[in-house]
This record gives sequence, structure tokens and C-alpha cells, in this order.
Amino acid sequence: MDAVYLGFLTADEFVTRRSQTLIDNPGAKLNESYEIDQYHSKLNTEYRSEISLLAQLKARPSLKNVRIIVTVIASREGSRIRHTLDTYVKQDLAHTQFEVIVLDNHKSDVTPDNTRSEIEKFQQDNPDITLIYAQKIWQPDEIATVGNARKYVFDMALSRIQARGTNHKDTIIISNDADTIDNDANYLSSILNKFDSDGYVEALVTPTGVPLSSIRKPNVYAALYLWDALDNVIADNAPRNLIGRSSAYRASMYAAVGGYNARGKMAGDLETGFLIADARGWDPHSVILFTGTKQVTDPRRVLESVASRIPINEMYYKFVSSPEVRDADNDELLGMIPDSLDWELFEEDADNFWDGGDTGMYKWRGDRFEKDFRTAMDNIGAEYRIEGNRLYLTNIDKLISNYEKEFGNRPEIIHSQRRPPDKARRKTIKQFFLAVSDTAIECRKRLAD
Repeated sequence: MDAVYLGFLTADEFVTRRSQTLIDNPGAKLNESYEIDQYHSKLNTEYRSEISLLAQLKARPSLKNVRIIVTVIASREGSRIRHTLDTYVKQDLAHTQFEVIVLDNHKSDVTPDNTRSEIEKFQQDNPDITLIYAQKIWQPDEIATVGNARKYVFDMALSRIQARGTNHKDTIIISNDADTIDNDANYLSSILNKFDSDGYVEALVTPTGVPLSSIRKPNVYAALYLWDALDNVIADNAPRNLIGRSSAYRASMYAAVGGYNARGKMAGDLETGFLIADARGWDPHSVILFTGTKQVTDPRRVLESVASRIPINEMYYKFVSSPEVRDADNDELLGMIPDSLDWELFEEDADNFWDGGDTGMYKWRGDRFEKDFRTAMDNIGAEYRIEGNRLYLTNIDKLISNYEKEFGNRPEIIHSQRRPPDKARRKTIKQFFLAVSDTAIECRKRLAD
């Protein structure tokens, strides 16, 4: 079966867009200024000029002791952006050591909202925080994707780093979303300390959660509990998958692997993590989960998936095909989700994760996936059987007890109608996830060979 075209790089491109430093020596210690220079030399002149203009290099020069640049992409996020920016005010890192870049982007046929005015109000209220506002209006012939928006804002960060001049320590670029609900007060400082104290880490992702009101919904709890458990099992002795809403990179390594792939239609954060991991020989220590801090993010995608009975690990696929999800009202969605645990709904979620060993999401695990999955289900307290390659729950008493210990009440179990198998939908999902995983599989195979 052929994968759908989502613009992902080939295994050969993983190498050809890499800096000569890493090609010559995959274990090389990178020089930030040199790698950014080499990265810039490969960019189109017109694009470089655009990035420099957006980065406000002359109007808003970077302070000499800036160690972190937080990047945020916003597309009609006027109702959320101020709350996101306020999370940086309470940071325990000195405001002179970080700056924030917001890229307000939308297509030319889309009417802008109040994002800019909200940012201007924030700047007036917090003059001690360096905030760079840039607006990008995508023309019909430009690639208007989340990945390309992240590429723009990361490249703006690189331009500001280079214009600032040499710093004796690495600069860290952090990727956040415009709908962040909360970052721990040590979010920036602990990430910086991790990179400073561990020279092997090139990129990291932090734990992210949803608000308590969402996780108290038993089906949200069960599905996310399984997803986290499965990711933890699979990530054992392997590089971690990056998530754009809360990840961080050494600027030198981001430049050395060629940065974000502009043509990618989605999962640019995942692919960029693969680029870094492959450059370092898939060393588990190169891309890690850092548990020293955490983020709370907007739950709208999760809630929409559960409320509309879409398996939760397909929510990004659903998000791409239905952008109206961005305008969903979370309170309405919470009201649509019962306070009891729908057995068949969780069974569908678990079945879909199980199917991921074949549909492509976890295909790269091969024969190991069956053990991975059983370990994850054991860890959350759910028993099951496989019949006709479909999963059926047999006992979730321990899962229910875990919920009760967490929240102090025992949810009722209810039963609904499970969806019948849909071959056309399964084929579509398989093609979709194969596109995401095929290059990583080829890179790992090449390393093994």
C-alpha cells in the first residue's frame, strides 16, 4: 500500500540537507555561529531578506545575554494569545535572558482577528520582556502549513542569534503553541539548566497535560493514560518523539540538520526530531523526555475527539481534515462527554492503538510491538483479548481503581454501541500514518545495515 503524500523528507534527504560537520563526524561538537552561518548560506536570498525583516534585527536588537528564544505561532488566536504570553511573565528566569517571537500568520483570504492588538497590550504592560511580533500573510503560491510557520519563526530566531553575536554558551530555541494554558514557573530555567548540564542532549520534549476538568472525564483519562503508557514503553532506550507545543532545541543542532521541512503538510515537529536523532545515530540520549517541568495545554483536540467518538490517537489526522475544530467551545465539548466510563468507547481507543502496530503509527517496532502494547495495558490496569485482529476488553477493574485513587470517586461503567469495522477508513488511516513513519523506518534500517 502506498502512503499518501504529506511532503515528508526521504531517508536520503535526511543526510543531504545535513551540515558537512555532521556528515564528516556524526559525534562532532557543534559551533553555534558556524552552523547558523552554514545554514543561512543554503537559504534563498529573497527568503533570507524576508526573515531578517520579520526578525526586526535593527529595530529590536537582541540582548547580549539572551540564552533562550521562545517561538510561538499564532493563527487567529486572539482569544488565547494573551494568556499564553502571561505564562512567561511569571518565569523565574531573568527576563534579560530570554525573548519571545510570535508569528501571527494566516492565508491572504482569511480575515485577521485581534491577535496583534492583544500582543500590543501585552507589550505595553510588560516592557521588560523582549517580544518580537511578526505577521506573515500567506499568498496563494506559498505553503501555508504549521510546519512552514514553525520554519519561519525558527529561522527568525536563528537570525536574531547571529545578529546578537557570539555567546559562550549554547542558545536554546523553544517551541510553544499559542493556546498554552500554563507553564511551570521553572519552565524556562529548568530547560536551560538541562541543556547546560548535559552536553549529549540536542533536543527535548516536556510532559504536557490537559486541565483537571478534562482529565476527570473517565474516557479522556483512560485514553490519555494508555497513550502515555505506550509512549513510555516504546521510548525506552530510543529517542523521544518531539511535540511542537512544548519542545526545545540547541540552535546549533537545529541549523545543522537543516531545520524544519517547509513542504511538510504536518508532523514537522516529529520529523525534525527524527532528523536530529538520525544525525546522532539514533542515540536515545540525543532527544529526550525532560520531566523537570511541565506544561498544561488547551484540551480542545482531545475533547473533540472523545465527544465525536474519533479514536484519540487520530486527533491530529482529524485536526488536519477539519480545521473548524480550532473554533470548538471547550465547555460545550465537556458537556457532551459523560462523567461515566463508556466501555465501548475506551475499547475503540485501545483497539485503535493496537491497530497502530499494523497501520503504521507503530509499524517501526515490528514484532516488538505486541509486547510493548501488552506492557502498556498491564501498566494502566486493563485486560483484553485479541480476536480476529480486533481488541476486546475483558477487565478494567484496576483502571477504575486507579481513577478512584486519583480523583476520589469511582466512575460508573456504561455501555454503548461499538462502531463496526470500516475498511475504507482503516485504509485511509494506514496510508496517512505510513507517510509519517516510512522515512524513520528506512533511516533505522540503514543504521542497522
